[in-house]
Amino acid sequence: VSSLKRPWKRQQQPPSWDSVRTVELHEEEQLVHAEKQSQDCMGRALWTMQGWLMPMSVGACCFLSYLLIEVGIGALSSLRFGYCRDKPFRPEGHCPEGAWTEWGTGALGFLASVSLGTAMAGA
Repeated sequence: VSSLKRPWKRQQQPPSWDSVRTVELHEEEQLVHAEKQSQDCMGRALWTMQGWLMPMSVGACCFLSYLLIEVGIGALSSLRFGYCRDKPFRPEGHCPEGAWTEWGTGALGFLASVSLGTAMAGA
């Protein structure tokens, strides 16, 4: 401990607000206010609505992705067990009477069911 140098003493000085960098937003706020007042009725309405446009567009995109997933699930749900000859990509319950064709009940049907199920699970 005796070999350690004695730390140099430094006096703490009070902060000087003249040397601290600050952000002045008053001028920018005045420019925005002047821009809002110089707009016409349509411009003011657009300025007011811009806070809602992004959430509405995100909601619309979420709905479209939900719709795509639901249609895809409906189209591919029964493909593992067979297919509809009259209306392709229709589930078995929505296929017209007598138009549903199963892959088969033997080894080929089992192989088709397992391979299509594995492919869908892997995708």
